[in-house]
Amino acid sequence: MLYRPSSAHLYPFSGIWEQRWGLSAKITLACAAARKDGYDFIWIDSSCIDKTSRTELEEALNSMYAWYGSAHTCYAFLSDVPSWDRVTAKRSAFRGSQWFKQRWTLQELITPPWIIFLSSEWKVLGTKDGLVDLIHEITLISRRILRHEDSLDTESIAQRMSWVAQRRTT
Repeated sequence: MLYRPSSAHLYPFSGIWEQRWGLSAKITLACAAARKDGYDFIWIDSSCIDKTSRTELEEALNSMYAWYGSAHTCYAFLSDVPSWDRVTAKRSAFRGSQWFKQRWTLQELITPPWIIFLSSEWKVLGTKDGLVDLIHEITLISRRILRHEDSLDTESIAQRMSWVAQRRTT
């Protein structure tokens, strides 16, 4: 099901394929990935937040850390990484992915306990836990933070700001 928190409308996954709702391929394929993994619901921040409503946008931005932290699984779609990429290779597309360079993805990386990284073809590249050493190399974020073995407050503010400084806003 597709869930939009602000209006509480529920849409069955099955309806996505049975009806022509005009959903983008990205949304349809995200739903397919979640369905394949046995989920009945998916929340897609780029689709589920009404950006024309300042109140809803502010509420969502203030709540996203908690939402990501409460999620069972988060999918990180890396549109610039092909499925054949050797993610651990020194010059891999994974290492250079724009996803690791955007500020807004920092909380998506740190907060959820489980992330599945998906290629541009929606194939699984790996999980945050399985790629923790590589993610640490790319981001310089402590493995213990990425694994939720330490809380964020164990890192200095300067250290946390260094993670942000490496990223850009869009």
